[in-house]
Amino acid sequence: MAIVGWHAGETQRQRGGGERKLVGTCSIGFQTCKRKMSIAGTSDPMGGNRATSDRYQELKSFDESKAGVKGLVDSGIVNIPRIFIRPPDEVEADEAEESLQYTVPVVDLGDLSSRRAETVSAVLEAARDVGFFQVVNHGIPVRFLEEMLAVTRAFHELPRDVKVRYYSREQNGKVKLDSNFDLYESKFANWRDTLFCVMGPDPLDPEELPPVCRDMYGKYSKEVQALGVTLFKLLSEALGLKPDYLADIDCPKGHAILGHYYPACPEPELTLGTSGHWDPDFLTILLQDSIGGLQFRYQNHWIDVPPVPGALVVNIGDLLQGKPMFSLQLISNDLFKSVEHRVLASKVGPRISIACFFTFYDYPTTRGSCCSNRLAGRYEFVGICRHLPLLDKILCFIISMLCIAILPYMYKARAIAVTAMLVKVSICCTVSHRVVVWYYVR
Repeated sequence: MAIVGWHAGETQRQRGGGERKLVGTCSIGFQTCKRKMSIAGTSDPMGGNRATSDRYQELKSFDESKAGVKGLVDSGIVNIPRIFIRPPDEVEADEAEESLQYTVPVVDLGDLSSRRAETVSAVLEAARDVGFFQVVNHGIPVRFLEEMLAVTRAFHELPRDVKVRYYSREQNGKVKLDSNFDLYESKFANWRDTLFCVMGPDPLDPEELPPVCRDMYGKYSKEVQALGVTLFKLLSEALGLKPDYLADIDCPKGHAILGHYYPACPEPELTLGTSGHWDPDFLTILLQDSIGGLQFRYQNHWIDVPPVPGALVVNIGDLLQGKPMFSLQLISNDLFKSVEHRVLASKVGPRISIACFFTFYDYPTTRGSCCSNRLAGRYEFVGICRHLPLLDKILCFIISMLCIAILPYMYKARAIAVTAMLVKVSICCTVSHRVVVWYYVR
């Protein structure tokens, strides 16, 4: 019997698919039922089979509860709902994988004035060879980091009726709480709730932030952005460019803070806290607590990123590497690596982590001057027009032809007015596609 009603309550690229079956007892809200677990391949309720329809209803019930994973745990469940269960081939692949001992690079940012060349070299090596590293002596006090973790936990542990006002799946919201932004598209849901806050480039009205974390999130935004500027300067020099190059093209300007809450999971071997994914940004700075669980992919192995007191984790994003699917800005000519990473679920919890994503807010071209004596250009100079959808190109062509056609038959003043109107239409068409592209790559 499928569960169809619950009272409680970094586009990911994932491997594998398939079906897992499990019989157990699940108590959620008002009902207890026997369950037979199976993973459907689509979330379309009209897909034509009962399993797909049941799964969609379970996703919908979970979403509409607006209580997230925290709500499930508070209800006292002993088995995780089937929408959270991973495909069996992924689990089997993890079980068959041999361990690889690897030490995550640690970069000391202290005393940059006298050790700058050494630090740039360390950043270059880590960004080029691994794409993941930890930074210490970064200038943000440890007590400040501990308080950020504390207020993030405090928000997620507020009563449901207080948090529900922030729960949203709207794409244009600057402050929102959700559980799995891709809930209806992913193969399985992740064991995680997230407070999402867009802090830049436009200043966020502090009143939009929850009172319990308002002050600290505002302060941390300034601190982590300053650290981001420092890192982008070091990365610029690692590319053989002037220190301000990446800052001058606004890489540190737009940023969002995500406060993740990973509740203790009764069956952690069946799910993940965060599925394997690549970050579609320039750079991510992560603050994690002492529980651990973060892993990244290196030489076809999952490598643990152990918590280091006072350290922050840094990873290169797709936009800084310049992956073809995000070729609107091919920054480093593939010198730096953006790597897959994930978070394991755990019986210990809650685990708290706070990610700061530095991402674009406009559509620049590729940057020709990224080619230096350190690396030759791997990609040609490309403008945004190369990436406009075909429909946009057709509309622009039609509008251009209309402008040419009407000019001989109209008085000058009226022709200018009509032409201006058509240009506005063209701009609207272009902007609409820019918004669509931004939504999918952010």
